[in-house]
Amino acid sequence: MTVGAHTHRVPTINDTLNPHWDLTYDFPIEVVEGQELLLEFYDDDDRQDDEFLGRAKIQTSVVAERGYIEGYWVDLVDTESGKVQVTLSWLPVIDDS
Repeated sequence: MTVGAHTHRVPTINDTLNPHWDLTYDFPIEVVEGQELLLEFYDDDDRQDDEFLGRAKIQTSVVAERGYIEGYWVDLVDTESGKVQVTLSWLPVIDDS
């Protein structure tokens, strides 16, 4: 998962065609417009060359505008078929000073 220069790699889930991750990651975003959340999926094999399965892109401006998006299905691109379901929330930065 990548937004701008910030990347998080999620753990591999073995022996399933329908993996489920229940994870939370924070991405600090200073400029909303033009940014996107990029999700890339690979089949993590024992070999060194993991097979690319597809990617999904979500504009951060959509998340910021809605505030919370639950159970949103996104089509994978650069592949024949596939979808990923995400739940996203936008948390404004609070200045503690």
